[in-house]
Amino acid sequence: MSAKKGLFRLFLALVPLISVCWAARAFQPDKGVKFEKPVNISRNKNRLETQTAIAVDNNGIAHIAWAGYYYRKGAPDGLTSDIFYSNNRTGSFCSPQKIPVSAAWYSMDPAIAVDSKGSAHIVFCRRMSTYSTFGHELYYASNAKGSFDAPSLIVDGDADPNEPISFAPLDPLIHIGPDNQPYVSFKSWSYRGVSGHYLIIMNKSTGKWSVPQLALDPGEQSIEGYDSRIDGDGYFHIVFATSGRDTNRISYTHNRRGDLIKPVVVVQNKKDSPSVYAPSIAVDSLGNAHVIYHDDTGPVWSPHLYYANNISGKFSTPLPMPHSESLHFANIDVDGHDFVHVTYKLKPLMEDGLLVYTNNYTGKFVETAQKMTGIWWFHGSRFFTVGPSFSIHYGFWDFMGDVYDSDCEVFYLKGTCERPPVPINPGQLAVTALSANKIRLKWQDRSKNESGFEVQRKKSVGGKWTKIAGTQANVQTYQDQGLDARTFYKYRVRAFNSVGNSLYSNTAQGKTK
Repeated sequence: MSAKKGLFRLFLALVPLISVCWAARAFQPDKGVKFEKPVNISRNKNRLETQTAIAVDNNGIAHIAWAGYYYRKGAPDGLTSDIFYSNNRTGSFCSPQKIPVSAAWYSMDPAIAVDSKGSAHIVFCRRMSTYSTFGHELYYASNAKGSFDAPSLIVDGDADPNEPISFAPLDPLIHIGPDNQPYVSFKSWSYRGVSGHYLIIMNKSTGKWSVPQLALDPGEQSIEGYDSRIDGDGYFHIVFATSGRDTNRISYTHNRRGDLIKPVVVVQNKKDSPSVYAPSIAVDSLGNAHVIYHDDTGPVWSPHLYYANNISGKFSTPLPMPHSESLHFANIDVDGHDFVHVTYKLKPLMEDGLLVYTNNYTGKFVETAQKMTGIWWFHGSRFFTVGPSFSIHYGFWDFMGDVYDSDCEVFYLKGTCERPPVPINPGQLAVTALSANKIRLKWQDRSKNESGFEVQRKKSVGGKWTKIAGTQANVQTYQDQGLDARTFYKYRVRAFNSVGNSLYSNTAQGKTK
């Protein structure tokens, strides 16, 4: 097969050729965000670079993984791929590091997370071909020891269907829990030898990978898409889209109570109504879920974006995001102040257009529009994330033409938000046990514009963070009473005002007498 023919087949496999009309409209950008020039990371015209995933560490360093396709003798159709990785720890992105797996299969669908030490953790799938739905394997690699070890096989999709457990892993996502260990979710087309639609979760919290656990079996419903996150207590939160004989819906579940709860419906439409799909989720510091999803309320391939949260204990009525007609590739994230950030591409999939970013710093979502010159096919597990110091980060692949000297390569884009006047976080939190049921907290007030302080607590083992008190401004102590004897408790404090919350103080632990 010729190189051009193989490239064309891959092109058709990865990108649906969709064309829609899009009417121009007035757009009022928020002047509080500044975007930098996109940076070409991969710069290799011998590979077709696709399927980006991005994570940002506590120091604001961006870590990006992607799939690079190239021609290799003996590979299926003469084409195969590996996973590549780069970061900008030195100020510019390092030369791409290849994470190869032996055998001439395709490495695809990378997802990436970064731990508290700045080490990258990557999962990715292996397939027999870009078209294959069988023979999938799930691999894991990390540079926690300084460089990437040989990828380890953690799920074998080639297992005998007659064995007790068999999987066909798809669309993996990876997160770092509070124990600094990786947690993974993925879709599967088989479970214990039975074909169907399933969601599976697993983790490495004990130092080795757990047995994959069934998270969701929607029965006769088909899982059309999903997204997952790990909260600060180490629990999964999952949003997913399903379609069945009579309905299509967006649902949500979590495992804060042990097993994953019965899914809660966020929105449900009848089969003959507009489809809801492509959900994305973020979780704030108290474990509240924030969800966005596409709703085909307009003509074919003219979706709108909707947002809902369960801060009140149940999901709010979904609200349409402004200026979201004909959108693609929407992602959501929450920063350390619990502000919500959303981004999406506006205009047809196969045309250049606007990169839209919005946050709720002012209590409502205000959009920023960034005009891009390329096609902008954001494609991968997650192309957008929020970093520290009110920064936003994108990793994407695109044909940018002559503008950035690229054919199909990986780019990085950073935006810096104007800092809202939220308080500075308290410091030097310390706790002292006073009795069998009483603990005293003391912290340093480092802010001059707080309205008060919020005190949060959880039991050291199996607990979740809960707000237990609010104080007035300038207060630096609190006494927690009614506790269990000889029990460990953890505490943290943050300042707040009418704009929002500060970051948290350090976490302090005490044991009652």
